[in-house]
Amino acid sequence: MSETRPQRRARRRAARKPGRGHARAVRLSQLLLGAATVWVAGVAAVGLGPSDVGAALVLLGAVATMYAIHKYGRLGPEGEREPRAPRAR
Repeated sequence: MSETRPQRRARRRAARKPGRGHARAVRLSQLLLGAATVWVAGVAAVGLGPSDVGAALVLLGAVATMYAIHKYGRLGPEGEREPRAPRAR
Protein backbone atom coordinates (compact mmCIF):
# COMPACT_ATOMS: atom_id res chain seq x y z
CA MET A 1 0.00 0.00 0.00
CA SER A 2 1.43 3.41 -0.92
CA GLU A 3 1.74 6.43 1.31
CA THR A 4 -0.97 9.03 1.40
CA ARG A 5 -0.20 12.62 0.57
CA PRO A 6 -0.15 13.82 4.22
CA GLN A 7 2.20 10.99 5.16
CA ARG A 8 4.61 11.88 2.33
CA ARG A 9 4.46 15.55 3.30
CA ALA A 10 5.20 14.74 6.96
CA ARG A 11 8.10 12.47 5.99
CA ARG A 12 9.63 15.18 3.77
CA ARG A 13 9.16 17.84 6.45
CA ALA A 14 10.85 15.62 9.03
CA ALA A 15 13.79 14.99 6.69
CA ARG A 16 14.25 18.70 5.95
CA LYS A 17 14.53 20.12 9.44
CA PRO A 18 15.82 18.49 12.58
CA GLY A 19 13.29 17.96 15.32
CA ARG A 20 13.10 19.88 18.54
CA GLY A 21 13.68 16.70 20.50
CA HIS A 22 17.45 16.82 20.03
CA ALA A 23 17.80 20.43 21.15
CA ARG A 24 15.56 19.78 24.15
CA ALA A 25 17.61 16.71 25.08
CA VAL A 26 20.82 18.75 24.91
CA ARG A 27 19.35 21.47 27.15
CA LEU A 28 18.17 18.90 29.65
CA SER A 29 21.57 17.21 29.65
CA GLN A 30 23.16 20.58 30.41
CA LEU A 31 20.64 21.19 33.18
CA LEU A 32 21.35 17.77 34.64
CA LEU A 33 25.10 18.43 34.60
CA GLY A 34 24.67 21.84 36.21
CA ALA A 35 22.30 20.50 38.86
CA ALA A 36 24.67 17.68 39.74
CA THR A 37 27.53 20.19 40.00
CA VAL A 38 25.50 22.38 42.38
CA TRP A 39 24.60 19.30 44.40
CA VAL A 40 28.25 18.23 44.74
CA ALA A 41 29.31 21.78 45.62
CA GLY A 42 26.67 21.84 48.36
CA VAL A 43 27.84 18.50 49.74
CA ALA A 44 31.42 19.82 49.73
CA ALA A 45 30.35 23.00 51.57
CA VAL A 46 28.50 20.98 54.19
CA GLY A 47 31.48 18.64 54.49
CA LEU A 48 33.73 21.55 55.43
CA GLY A 49 31.44 22.52 58.29
CA PRO A 50 27.83 23.24 59.17
CA SER A 51 26.61 25.72 56.59
CA ASP A 52 23.16 26.98 55.68
CA VAL A 53 24.45 27.89 52.22
CA GLY A 54 25.71 24.34 51.69
CA ALA A 55 22.37 22.90 52.82
CA ALA A 56 20.52 25.21 50.42
CA LEU A 57 22.84 24.18 47.57
CA VAL A 58 22.25 20.49 48.32
CA LEU A 59 18.48 21.02 48.34
CA LEU A 60 18.53 23.10 45.15
CA GLY A 61 20.81 20.63 43.37
CA ALA A 62 18.68 17.65 44.41
CA VAL A 63 15.42 19.25 43.27
CA ALA A 64 16.94 20.40 39.97
CA THR A 65 18.41 16.93 39.35
CA MET A 66 15.04 15.29 39.97
CA TYR A 67 13.34 17.78 37.66
CA ALA A 68 15.89 17.21 34.87
CA ILE A 69 15.62 13.42 35.16
CA HIS A 70 11.81 13.64 35.09
CA LYS A 71 11.75 15.89 32.01
CA TYR A 72 14.41 13.81 30.26
CA GLY A 73 12.30 10.71 30.77
CA ARG A 74 9.25 12.49 29.36
CA LEU A 75 11.00 13.03 26.01
CA GLY A 76 10.05 9.52 24.97
CA PRO A 77 12.00 6.71 23.39
CA GLU A 78 15.19 7.64 21.59
CA GLY A 79 15.15 7.43 17.82
CA GLU A 80 11.39 7.66 17.37
CA ARG A 81 11.02 10.67 15.10
CA GLU A 82 7.57 10.58 13.55
CA PRO A 83 4.30 9.46 15.06
CA ARG A 84 3.10 6.06 14.09
CA ALA A 85 0.25 5.80 11.64
CA PRO A 86 -2.93 4.31 13.04
CA ARG A 87 -3.45 0.65 12.20
CA ALA A 88 -6.22 -0.29 9.81
CA ARG A 89 -8.99 -2.34 11.37
